Amino acid sequence: MKKISLFLIMLLGVSVFCGKSAAQDAFRSYTRSFGFEPLRKSQYFMQDGQLRLSLYGPDKASSGKFVIPSDLLFRYAYTDSNSVIGQMEPLVMARPQDFDYVSEICLKAQADCRAQYKMWKGSTIGTFFLTLVNPVAGLAVAIPASLTPPRMENLGLSDVDMLQEGIYFHTYREEARKLKSKRAWTAYGIGLGIHVGAIFGLMAAFGH
Repeated sequence: MKKISLFLIMLLGVSVFCGKSAAQDAFRSYTRSFGFEPLRKSQYFMQDGQLRLSLYGPDKASSGKFVIPSDLLFRYAYTDSNSVIGQMEPLVMARPQDFDYVSEICLKAQADCRAQYKMWKGSTIGTFFLTLVNPVAGLAVAIPASLTPPRMENLGLSDVDMLQEGIYFHTYREEARKLKSKRAWTAYGIGLGIHVGAIFGLMAAFGH
């Protein structure tokens, strides 16, 4: 009986320790294989209350440019396994560990958004067909699509817990806005080209 009790106590201790470790840093298990070069290439600077971060890794997946409001530059510092929210600790980008932390969150949000966000298709298709008929009407869809970030329910987030990570959510939503804008203006350009080509084709056909 004593052996069983001792085993249960040891098991509980391991569980508490693992819970504490996971709580302290949600990204600790995230692979650090980017190879940033903060002194030579990758850089950051603060401007108008925003962090402007430029990352240049060995490939496209580990590179990107991000703009983050400075009031999001903190992380939760858990003091024990019973803490739910913990205390907020400011992130100092001059510290390599903080630079890596913010960079990894931004790159993860960017990759997740590109893989999961699909709701840009509606505005893109609408822009294309309206532009075929009337380019002015196409602008009425393309402009709002490029300026407004997607609604939360349309983001396609697979992990709702990440909504609590301000840097991640901001970066994910901004990347979704960029994707929606890019697709909408691409659709507008194609639709406009077809529209103008059709007009010149009709003029040439009836001109003879």
